[in-house]
Amino acid sequence: PRVFDWLVLRAVARHVRRTTEEPRPYARVVMSDDATESRIDEVNLRLLTALEQRNVVERQHIRRQVFTGGAYRETMVERADAMLAIGGGRGTYSAGEKMMELAKPVLPLDLQLGSITDDGDGAVALHREMLSDPGRFLPQTHSDTLHRIGLISLDRGINDAGAAAVAAAEILERELQAAPTQGWHTRAGGPLVRAWRFASSLPPIAAGIRIVDFLRGFF
Repeated sequence: PRVFDWLVLRAVARHVRRTTEEPRPYARVVMSDDATESRIDEVNLRLLTALEQRNVVERQHIRRQVFTGGAYRETMVERADAMLAIGGGRGTYSAGEKMMELAKPVLPLDLQLGSITDDGDGAVALHREMLSDPGRFLPQTHSDTLHRIGLISLDRGINDAGAAAVAAAEILERELQAAPTQGWHTRAGGPLVRAWRFASSLPPIAAGIRIVDFLRGFF
C-alpha cells in the first residue's frame, strides 16, 4: 500500500506540473494524525506538503487512538463511490463485501500481488466470485459487462496493463452513470469522468494506480 500511495502522489505531481487546469483536489489522503510525526520519511513528507499547499491533495486524519485497519476500511466504505481492488488480503476482501452490502460497485482485478501479511487472496478471491455472481459487484450493468471482464485480466500477462486500466475505468464509469440519480450516486458523475480523462494521460501502470486512488479518494 505504501508503494501504491506514493506512486499515485508522484503521478499527481507530474500532472500538476504540466496541466493548465485550475487547482483542485485530485486525491484525498487518509492517515493517522501521527503519521507525519513518525511514519513518513522526509522526501515523501515534502511531496505531500507541497501538493497540499497547491490545493491538489486533501488530508483526512483519523485520531491515532482509534486508527486501525478496521477504522480505515470503515472510512473508505463510507466515503467511496466505487472500489477498484488490486491485491490485498482479508482487509481488501472485507472492504469489498461491505461496499456490496451498500450496493456500491466493486471491480476486482486478478493480478497476483498478494498481501503484506499473507492473510488471503483479497482482490483475486473477489474476482473469482464476480465471475459467478456479477450482479453483486455491478448491480446496474452486469448483464452488459460480463463479456468485458476478460479485458481487465492481468493474470499471466494476458492483457496490456494500460489497456486493462482503460477497460476498468470504462466499466466503472458505465456502472456509475447507470445508477439511480439519488443518494451517494449523485456525487460520482463529474469527478469520475475527469478521473478517466486524467488517467488516460498517465503512463499505463501509473494510470491503473491513479484510478485506484481516485476511487478510494472519496473517503
